[in-house]
Amino acid sequence: MQISYLSDEKIKKIANDFRAEFWGNSIPVEMEDIIELKLKIDIVQSIGLKYFHGIDMLIKSDFKSIYVDNNNYLDDTQKNRLRYSYAHEIGHFVLHKDIYKKFGIKNEEDLCAAQEKKSYQKNIKRIDRQAEIFAGHLLIPEERLRLERNQILESLNTKLLSKIKSVSKETLNQLLASQLSIIFGVSYMAMFIALDRIKT
Repeated sequence: MQISYLSDEKIKKIANDFRAEFWGNSIPVEMEDIIELKLKIDIVQSIGLKYFHGIDMLIKSDFKSIYVDNNNYLDDTQKNRLRYSYAHEIGHFVLHKDIYKKFGIKNEEDLCAAQEKKSYQKNIKRIDRQAEIFAGHLLIPEERLRLERNQILESLNTKLLSKIKSVSKETLNQLLASQLSIIFGVSYMAMFIALDRIKT
């Protein structure tokens, strides 16, 4: 099974093109609307998906449905985490259709069987990394992030701004990540990673 190399820039372009086609410019990106209304993929609650398989979500190899852990789905505190997981699974839909078809995952039992295969174990890390990059760019468009970040900084008074500018990029990103994660509807860590990725 051959996994194509995709640069981060290539994945970013694919994610931006996908957002432009299926969502537009508004944030947060409502993944459930894209999945169910535009892609016509069913979202199916699954009891014990997290407990038994250690995953929040799984897209089937025929791309007709996505299984989501029932407990997470019903927990409002997991909304941002689920948004990112949906974006990750759609990353597989966009980037890895041929590979996922070969996995042959029609249900949770097929997932168990696939997880035992060396070919699955060998390839899943690489395609998961690509799907993570896709999800980050889909939910947190770089230009919009730069704009929102700059607006927050510009709203600070001069004295506070001069203090903030003297801290390291990592510390500044930690300070900004909480507020920006609310605006984009993602987790603190997803936002911190996105902030770290952009150049000042």
